[in-house]
Amino acid sequence: MQNQSSHQISFGLLTESQRFEFQTNLLKTMLQLEDTYFSLARTQTRTCLVICDRGAMDCSAYLPKDEWERILALNNFNEVDLRDNRYHQVIHLVTAAKGAEEHYTRSNNNARTEDLSMAIKNDALVGEAW
Repeated sequence: MQNQSSHQISFGLLTESQRFEFQTNLLKTMLQLEDTYFSLARTQTRTCLVICDRGAMDCSAYLPKDEWERILALNNFNEVDLRDNRYHQVIHLVTAAKGAEEHYTRSNNNARTEDLSMAIKNDALVGEAW
């Protein structure tokens, strides 16, 4: 299940049930980490900016719609709250694979496993999720 060279999950090796459980737990972990940082930021005596590299809706891009809706229902999550109310600003940076192909590489990033076409597809799915 794990790619030994990069310590990443190989989704192609997971069953549908395992992917569902992984995405559920990933979402819950992301929310808990964000809540921890948001809470800490509120206690600061000076202005504090919390930047999240990923957001809650990213998980929805990697699941069929019915599975995403099942995660929401099973955990009493509200999509509007996750998408529209959780973050003050969402910025989607388009992958270099789309328009700057010569700069898209997997050689300097073990976590990046997608070829050009898959990177473009995943980027579109994440953009549509938001």
